[in-house]
Amino acid sequence: MKEAAVKSYKIPIETPRDLIEACFEAKKKALEEIMSHVTHHRSGKAHLKFRAGDRRKLRNNLLKDWKYSKHYVDSAINSAIGLAKGWIKLYNKGRAKSKPKIAGKTVYIKSTLFTCRDGKLKISIKPNKQYLEVNLARYGYLPKDFNTTGGLLTENRLIINFKRKLKNINPRGWASFDVKLTNVTALTDGGVVRYGLRQPYHVHRAYEEKRGRGGCRSYPGASPEPLRG
Repeated sequence: MKEAAVKSYKIPIETPRDLIEACFEAKKKALEEIMSHVTHHRSGKAHLKFRAGDRRKLRNNLLKDWKYSKHYVDSAINSAIGLAKGWIKLYNKGRAKSKPKIAGKTVYIKSTLFTCRDGKLKISIKPNKQYLEVNLARYGYLPKDFNTTGGLLTENRLIINFKRKLKNINPRGWASFDVKLTNVTALTDGGVVRYGLRQPYHVHRAYEEKRGRGGCRSYPGASPEPLRG
C-alpha cells in the first residue's frame, strides 16, 4: 500500500468573499433540507433518511443560478450531511441541546480544483473565468516537492494540504518497547533487554513532593545508580 505524508500550512490571503458567502448560504439551505429528512422512531431515537434521489434533487436546486464550480455545492451538501449525522449521534445519547447550525464560513477545496505551474498555485473559483492565484515563491516555508494539494478557504486565509507519496522501505530490523514508570523493556531482533528506572523515578517523585510543599533543597539520595539489565 502506498503511504503518503500530508502537511498543512496557513497562508494569509484576500479570499473571494462572494464565494465564501455563497457557500455559507448553500450550507444553510442544505442543512435545512437534510434535517427535514430526520425521522423519529417510537423509541425516540432519531434517524436520517436521505436517499440518493433526495441528494440529487437538493443538488439540482442548489445549482440553480450557481455561477461557481459545482464542486462547492457538493462540498456544502457533504458538510451538512456530516453535521446532521453528528447531531443525531448526540441527540440519541441525550446530549443535543439544540438543532445544528452552520456557524463558520469555510469552503473546502477539492484537489482537482488546484493547478500548479511555474511555482504558482491556481484555484478554480468560476469555471474558466475566475481563479485564486497564490505565488508559492513568496512563502519559503512551503514544500517544493508534492504530488497533490487540497485545502480550506476561510474569510482571511487559505489552508493548504500538501500530499507527497512515500517510498516503501524494507526495514533491516525491528524493535518494540514497553515503557513503565520504573523500567523500560526492549525487544530487539528477538533479544529482550530490561532497563531499570527505579532510582531516577524515586528522585523525580522526591523533588515533586518537595516542590509541592514549597521547598527545593538538595536531595541527599540523588546520586546516580547504574541501570541493571
